[in-house]
Amino acid sequence: MKHNQDWDSMKHTAFSYSFTPKEFYFFLFKKPKCPKCGEKLIRKKEFFSTKGKIPGTFTMELASVKDDKVKYYYYTYTCPKCGEKYTISELANSRQ
Repeated sequence: MKHNQDWDSMKHTAFSYSFTPKEFYFFLFKKPKCPKCGEKLIRKKEFFSTKGKIPGTFTMELASVKDDKVKYYYYTYTCPKCGEKYTISELANSRQ
């Protein structure tokens, strides 16, 4: 895949976080522990960029948002003891 210098230097025109209600509750109120070993997990904020929006992420009320370069944030959780990596969805939907 060819590396596009213009894309890299372009500023983001919008951003997005996406949580289900269960994931949002987990994010705000739960203390994540590793399902395998029980160690406290380390949360890391990550992102990826897209040209245009991902379907279902912006509603009609936000139709005026410029989606030339959108930054999508997501969270991962890593166990410092066993090295396992989890998404917020995996943790929110597991029985802890």
